[in-house]
Amino acid sequence: MLPSSGRRCEAARIASSSIFGRAILKPSEPGLGPLRQRDGEPLFGEPWHAQVSAMASLLVASGTISALQWADALGAELHAATLQNSPDDSETYYQGVLSALEHVLNHQRAISREELALRREEWERAYLQTPHGQPVVLR
Repeated sequence: MLPSSGRRCEAARIASSSIFGRAILKPSEPGLGPLRQRDGEPLFGEPWHAQVSAMASLLVASGTISALQWADALGAELHAATLQNSPDDSETYYQGVLSALEHVLNHQRAISREELALRREEWERAYLQTPHGQPVVLR
């Protein structure tokens, strides 16, 4: 009689331990932890780079936009920049972040194109009236 195919061999067992309720990654592991400067460059080249990144992160974390929507929109913007032979630098990246954020919010009707145009005009007026080195204040 042939042995059953469901028979288990003792040597084939693998010992494992439960990780339920325990962190898998540790901050001390290589490649993890806070973002670091590269080549002496600041983490964000301009204050608006940090602001647009924070807004996108907050909108995803709050569920206003899904992580999948955000990834698709940002990926599409960065792909479009590549097709337009835009430089592969932080300015192109953050322009893509801003454009992706605008597209997602417009698609969800969270902000209209008219309101977006009005805000851009307000910001342009504000920064043109702001002395060099001073923070821009939107009134």
